[in-house]
Formats: sequence, structure tokens, C-alpha cells
Amino acid sequence: MYWEQTAAIRIENKTSTFQDIKRGVRQGCVLYSEIIMRNLENHPGIKVCGQNINNLRYADDTVLIAENKEDLQKLPNIVEEESRKKGLELNSKKTEVMDDRTTIILHFTGKTRLIYQISIETRKRALQCYIEPVLMYGCEAWTISKQIQNKLEATEMWFLRRMLRIPWTAKKTNERVLNEANKRRSLVRTIRKHQATFLGHVMRRGKLEHLVTTGKFEGKRR
Repeated sequence: MYWEQTAAIRIENKTSTFQDIKRGVRQGCVLYSEIIMRNLENHPGIKVCGQNINNLRYADDTVLIAENKEDLQKLPNIVEEESRKKGLELNSKKTEVMDDRTTIILHFTGKTRLIYQISIETRKRALQCYIEPVLMYGCEAWTISKQIQNKLEATEMWFLRRMLRIPWTAKKTNERVLNEANKRRSLVRTIRKHQATFLGHVMRRGKLEHLVTTGKFEGKRR
């Protein structure tokens, strides 16, 4: 796609020899969008404030959107056809389908080791740095109902009980667990803070992100 394009890798003060790049697109290539995505303009997507939106792009990632499976299947078919005309191929292993009802299953594999001589403060920091960020990934786009909030709070308490090695048979109240951990409930509050920060960024941009976030969708909620 880029004639006579070369690239090199630099690590600190050392640079490798330049190599030819014979396929692929540059990170955030705007030319790719113009050549490939313009063929999607007249195909149905979802309506936001009367505007048809069937794709969202960030850097070299693309999300194709449609109301049903039939319309959705047409979009990658067009992208694949147009890409092949330019000598590009879609990676099927990196292409996934997502609907509004997604179940996430986490599998933990490998050998684990229990270390008991760890202070409560260190455990709390590990929980905050390594566990909660995984749980909150993408939380900026969540719609938190009362039911989901209750589940999040229950999950937070489960984390603390596991951290303190308190079995359910101990019949300790949540308030007592919080006192032993010297901690207040903060998970939902942190999520709300992330959402407010993200919304502030979107409102200041005033572009497609603003339209998708604040616009009204046509049709009824399923």
C-alpha cells in the first residue's frame, strides 16, 4: 500500500538495518479509511440522532455495527473484498463478534503459590493495583443499574473476605469485615469517577464520540 516503504527498529542508541515493508497499513492510517471504509457509507448500521453509523475506528482497529446479523455480515464482506483489491487480507483470528448479551468467563491456569506472611496493607495494595483494574476494564461504558451495583459491592466484599481469609461460615457482617480491613467501600465510587472523567473527555471533543455518547437511538430498548 505504501510504495518503497522501509522501517527500522531503534532500541536506546542502537538502530537496526532498514527492511522493506511489503504488506499491511500504518498505525492510524487515514488513507485506509478513505479507500476501504467509504464503501460502507450507504449500508445500514444504527441510527443516532438520525445519522447512520455502521463503523467506529480508532488507530488501526475497526468496529462494524448493525442492527441484525444479516446486515452485520454484509459489512465485513465488503471490507474483505475492498481490502483484497488493495493487496490486504483480514486476520480472522483477530475478528470477533459481540452482541449486547456477553458472558465473560475467566480461566486461571498454571501453578500458584500461597504466601501467608504478607501484611494487610500490602494485600490491599495488590488488590487495588492488580485485581480491581481487571474488573473495571472498560467500565467507562458501563450502564450501572441497582442490580449491577449490588453485584459489584458483593464482589468487592468477596475480595476483602478472601484477602483476610475469612470463610463464609464465620458469619461476619460486611461492616465488621470492612473494619478489619480498615477500608471503606470504594469500588463503585471509583467506577463512577472513571465514567465522569471519560465523559468529560468526550464532551470536550465535540465530534463523533460526542454524538454516539449523548445522541438518542431510534427504536425501542430490547
